[in-house]
Amino acid sequence: MYDGDLTANVNLTGRLENSWNGFSTNIWRQALTRNPTDRVRNDEGGWQERSGAAYSNPLGLIRETNGRDDAREIRLNGTLTWSPINNLELSVLGAGTKYRSTSHSSTTFQHVNTTKSGLDATAYRGSFSNEELLVEATGTYENEIGSHDFDVLGGYSWQENITEDFFAYNENFPTDQFGSHNIGIGNALTEGRADMGSGKESWNLIGFFGRFNYNYDSRYLLTGSLRYEGNSKFGTDNKWGYFPSVSAGWRIAQEDFMSDVSFVDALKLRVGFGVTGIAPGAPYQSLASFEYGGSFFNNGEWVQGLVPARNANPNLRWERKEEVNIGLDFTLLSQRLSGSVDLYRRTTSDLLFDYDVPVPP
Repeated sequence: MYDGDLTANVNLTGRLENSWNGFSTNIWRQALTRNPTDRVRNDEGGWQERSGAAYSNPLGLIRETNGRDDAREIRLNGTLTWSPINNLELSVLGAGTKYRSTSHSSTTFQHVNTTKSGLDATAYRGSFSNEELLVEATGTYENEIGSHDFDVLGGYSWQENITEDFFAYNENFPTDQFGSHNIGIGNALTEGRADMGSGKESWNLIGFFGRFNYNYDSRYLLTGSLRYEGNSKFGTDNKWGYFPSVSAGWRIAQEDFMSDVSFVDALKLRVGFGVTGIAPGAPYQSLASFEYGGSFFNNGEWVQGLVPARNANPNLRWERKEEVNIGLDFTLLSQRLSGSVDLYRRTTSDLLFDYDVPVPP
């Protein structure tokens, strides 16, 4: 497009998955531990069961459980690249992923949930969705002047992740014919024994980055980079962090004094220093949270109480790993033998770790 100065690329992919939802590790355990000579059916035509809650007919568990998992995923990404002058390339990347799954399962009146535990059938429905968005803009300049070869890259990155989930569980049904498709008719809902929940969370990551590569005569190599990243998962005054790195290499085998060492094909000495940042897996860990628990009597009625569940942690910050590395890469004997030897020291600071403390503090 435009004589190669401007190019565009768009990709769209989709994925569908369907599977039976009913198998569990308990079925596998029952199949291994059950007496292989035991009857499958009893005299009345039902499943042959034995006493003990941890001992059930594995075929009955499979046949009297109905369920299905469905998952759909769409991925869209596109890149626009422009080269306004020689050796300079400007690029914008946009990407999005949408994933959604639904699941449902139920047990019949012939399942051990009913025949041994008296639950009168059970039903479950759940859904999960995840959306990821990414925008990245970069500029790259590369050139070669005599024996000097170098390239410079700078860019900006923005990422957002949104997750939602929902589930509902009920039991004590008047009939097992609906499975999980009429979950509201279970009497456990009115008896306060049903379970339901939902949630939503999101986080953002923003980064500015740069990188510089240089080599002289393909013998002396130098690389440096710097990332300045902000993550919404951290405390108010600690969301941003600097992460530099620098490394140098020397291809010793290409020096003149190595020309007579015939058994050495390649020999490279490396020295490097770098800092990487690690973020917690879950968002909101820096914020105080509360949960409903217990009840108290107020003005003639019971009121559900609200209690602290997590202390605020405004000092939550990036975990930093600093590493110094010295390495030697070699290839010997006409490429029959190759390997690397590394010596490094890694230091972790501001380690992210869950630690139990009194709540409130």
